[in-house]
Amino acid sequence: MLGAGLDTFAFRQPEWAHGLRIYEVDHPTSQDAKRERLAAGSISIPGNVTFVSVDFEHETLRDRLTANGFDFTVPTFVSCLGVLVYLTMDAVTDLFRFIASLTPSSEFVFTFGGHPRPLPPGVPSLAEIVAASGEPFRSALDIDEVGRLCAEVGLSAPVVPTESEIASYMGDRRDGLHPPTHNSIASAMVAPRL
Repeated sequence: MLGAGLDTFAFRQPEWAHGLRIYEVDHPTSQDAKRERLAAGSISIPGNVTFVSVDFEHETLRDRLTANGFDFTVPTFVSCLGVLVYLTMDAVTDLFRFIASLTPSSEFVFTFGGHPRPLPPGVPSLAEIVAASGEPFRSALDIDEVGRLCAEVGLSAPVVPTESEIASYMGDRRDGLHPPTHNSIASAMVAPRL
C-alpha cells in the first residue's frame, strides 16, 4: 500500500488476508502520525504488517522494501491511491519503472488526475484546498499520459473503469461516500518477460 496514510485495511483485514504480507509504505512523517494514532487507540499491529517509510522524491522504493524483507520473487498487488498527484513527474516515472520490474502478473492499481474540473463559482478545487494546507499537487496525469507512461516502462495498457462501473461497484451507499470527482482509478499488469 503506497501512501498508506490513514487507510485501515491492515487493521480490519478479512480472514483471506491473514496469509498475505502487507507493506504499509508512506512518508516518514505521515507514518509516524499514523503509528501514534494506532498506539493512542490501543490498536495492535497484526503480525503480517510491515511499516516501510520512504520519501519517494529522495529514496528508492526498491531499497526501502529490500531493507524491510520484501520478497521480489512473488506476484504483488500494489495499491497507490491518492498519491501520484503529490509526486513530481520524475518520481512518478521512477515509481512506474519500479512496478514494471516486479514479478510478472503483479498488479498495480492507482488513481491519477489532478487536472482541474469545472466547479461552481466560489467553490475551491481540491488542489487549492490541499495547497493551502501545505500539500500542493506536483503532477497531473490524464489517461493518454498514463497510457504512454505504462507503455514506456513495460506495463500493460491501463484499464480504467467507467463511471457507471464504479457507481455499480459502490452500490446504493447510505454513508455519503461517492466516486471521486478529482481523479480516476486504473489498473495495469506487469507483463510476462520474453
